[in-house]
Amino acid sequence: MSHNESSSMGSDREMKIRMAQEARAVIEFEEDPHRAALEDNPTEARVGIKTWVAIFSMALSFGPPVGLAFLAVASIIVQITAELGGQDQLAWVVGSWSLSTACSFSLAGPLSDVFGRRILVLGGQGAVAVGCIAATAAQNISTLIAAETVIGLGTGFVFVSYAGVPEMLPNKWRSLGLGILESGIAVPW
Repeated sequence: MSHNESSSMGSDREMKIRMAQEARAVIEFEEDPHRAALEDNPTEARVGIKTWVAIFSMALSFGPPVGLAFLAVASIIVQITAELGGQDQLAWVVGSWSLSTACSFSLAGPLSDVFGRRILVLGGQGAVAVGCIAATAAQNISTLIAAETVIGLGTGFVFVSYAGVPEMLPNKWRSLGLGILESGIAVPW
């Protein structure tokens, strides 16, 4: 091996080491919300206010898709279908929510790994908002079933929050974070 080849390989190696060190410095410099989850048991488990606000916001996003679109509708389904004139399609009003939630939830996990959980949760919240508006304005049972389907699709994406909370919090606070998330369904009702 000649001297030039040896020095060229040495400078390439040094350049790769320097690039790796710079990348580590950038990662350490950024305020990464997932950093706490990557540290197994930090000595001082602190969580910032922005993280708690994000968790409370995700908890609030569970109320409309689950509480309004499923629990509230299921309790007065007979009255709704009687007014809209579709007693024979009674099962589809709540069933469409259940089916579309199950389908979108099974797709949401892999999609959130590719596009990120934030994008899917926000997209799900948008779909739920559109579906709730359509359900409120429904003049017939078919429109209500379609709106419940859209709400269910959004709900499946919103449920990605269950995977997001443990990534945002250190081990010490994960159970509290998931409890806050669950309270978004139970507390308003």
